[in-house]
Amino acid sequence: MERASALVILNDPETNYPIAVMEGSLISGMRTAAVTVVASKHLAKPGFTHVTSIGCGVIAKMQLFSMIEQFPQIKTIHLYDVFPEAAVKLSEAIRQKAPQVEVECCDTVEAAVKQGEVVITCTVADKPYIPFAWIQKGAFISNVSIMDVHKEVYLQADKVVVDDWEQSNREKKVINQLVLEGRFSREQLHAELGEIVVGRKPGRERDDEIILLNPMGMAIEDIACAEHIYHEAVKKQIGTKLSLY
Repeated sequence: MERASALVILNDPETNYPIAVMEGSLISGMRTAAVTVVASKHLAKPGFTHVTSIGCGVIAKMQLFSMIEQFPQIKTIHLYDVFPEAAVKLSEAIRQKAPQVEVECCDTVEAAVKQGEVVITCTVADKPYIPFAWIQKGAFISNVSIMDVHKEVYLQADKVVVDDWEQSNREKKVINQLVLEGRFSREQLHAELGEIVVGRKPGRERDDEIILLNPMGMAIEDIACAEHIYHEAVKKQIGTKLSLY
């Protein structure tokens, strides 16, 4: 079965009546990939060429396809999965889509992390396994699956960024654990991603900065994407119209 199932019911903001019912897992997955792309534009080292993905499932595929599409300078993608066959399957899909990109399936998670100028976590890990020592100078980590990096990474990174502080500081995730321990706070956070995008806070300022993004995922972004897709569908007369009355 697929990793997730989601349904979007889009309502008219003026009448509150439903105007569309949409499959939501694809929207959510691609929106998650878009967050990494937007963040990479502001937080990754300019001209980066090596990208690492830890975990090689559906989310990793969306992430990497989006990165290849938006950053043509990418030369090599390093893959690791606890199931080696998953890494092989994803490597074949990448080679088919982007034959100009070299793909390496790594034997260990450490080898994969150490080679990434951009490191993307796409796992279902429930406890951290990436120590600060593995992360190269100047790396940007998009910690999509939230639980992958050790507490020391939050404390030693040059900048920690989240999509939304209130969402990130909950559910006893790593940031919340650090806050409860008195070792991290809103004041120690560099910025929310939106503050960087609109220019209120700086993104990357030096090539050697290690920057960690911890995106919990914002449902409002799913709704914004769904609304845009709805208008595109209406324009192209795609979809099935249902009569309610």
